[in-house]
Amino acid sequence: MAPIGRRYGADMAHTARARTQAAQRKLRYASVLHAARKIPAWMDNALRMAVHPDPNQGHETRSEFEPDLRQPHQAFLNQTCAPLADRHPVLFWQGLSAALAAVIVWGLMTRCGLP
Repeated sequence: MAPIGRRYGADMAHTARARTQAAQRKLRYASVLHAARKIPAWMDNALRMAVHPDPNQGHETRSEFEPDLRQPHQAFLNQTCAPLADRHPVLFWQGLSAALAAVIVWGLMTRCGLP
């Protein structure tokens, strides 16, 4: 696992900037997800929880963190699913193209006075 400073950027390395709760809320997690890496989103979520600066938002002990690396955390599974464009991009674009074609045909029919 990467050190906290690498996951939250340079601001975390300068502890004077991140000592207050307001400064910690400004920190943004740098995701490990990347097209070149084969890391599942639920594992990135486990890492996000492990390095969270607020102890109430992350894992309190190592024994809570290790199971989350083996399988998705239940809270992650309860989150909403990815949009259709991300899950099935070809189906999304085919459906959008069909809908736009139908709108164009309808527009031509009403403009030309066809029923």
